[in-house]
Amino acid sequence: MRADDITQKQGLTGKIGETAVAVYRDTDELFVFENTCPHLQCPLAWNEDEGVWDCPCHNSRFSPEGDLLRGPARQPLRRLPFEVDDGEIKLLSRE
Repeated sequence: MRADDITQKQGLTGKIGETAVAVYRDTDELFVFENTCPHLQCPLAWNEDEGVWDCPCHNSRFSPEGDLLRGPARQPLRRLPFEVDDGEIKLLSRE
């Protein structure tokens, strides 16, 4: 996944290597999360109209930066360490 594929205030889902990710770009900063709701690991969907991450399984909702807005989930989204190398988003090891 290329960093410049994500425009400002946009969220996208996809894969980086074998890992399903949800990526959001604020004005300048990228946020990379596991693409799973912490409640029951359903894949997330970007809600373009409201600018939030939604879990279609049980209606949990998360801010673009991964903060929990509404449950039943009880935890924020899990951020993944990454770097941008020559425009490509690359995940770093999770030590």
